Amino acid sequence: MCKVYISLGSNINPKIQYLYRCLFMINEIDNIEIVNQSNIYETSPMYYLEQDNFLNMVIELSTSIKEDILLDIFKDIECEIGRENKNDNKPRKIDIDILDYNQIIINTNKLILPHPKISERLFVLKPWNDIAPDFILPNQEKTINDLMLLLDSNNNFVKFYSGNNEKNISYSN
Repeated sequence: MCKVYISLGSNINPKIQYLYRCLFMINEIDNIEIVNQSNIYETSPMYYLEQDNFLNMVIELSTSIKEDILLDIFKDIECEIGRENKNDNKPRKIDIDILDYNQIIINTNKLILPHPKISERLFVLKPWNDIAPDFILPNQEKTINDLMLLLDSNNNFVKFYSGNNEKNISYSN
């Protein structure tokens, strides 16, 4: 089985319901186990600032599904939940990014792993730090915690919800 970290984000209401629906859908997929989840954080948008705040979280998965198939599955989930805007950094009901797949470096037209913008995204690093502070990406020498501390700590993060860090996670649709 492969260890995979993904991030989830939503900034179109009802944000929390979109996150939970996404978790439910992932949890229902054969050969994917949700191992751990971060707290949910309310975060300010990056890059395109004229939009609502996001709810963000990071999930640890265990899976035997290959990375390119996993990406397709996540794109299907985004479509099913109703992600209409494919443009980067615009409002969306749900955004699923694969951050790391079993500490493998991948660089194809379809997928780059580890995710190339991890080190500049406190909205990814802070929730990831909840569940794997000592994790080291294959292209980095620093832990997730170290990368997080390098970024501006004056960002206004609000912990929205304390996640359930147990293996037996149940989600309703």
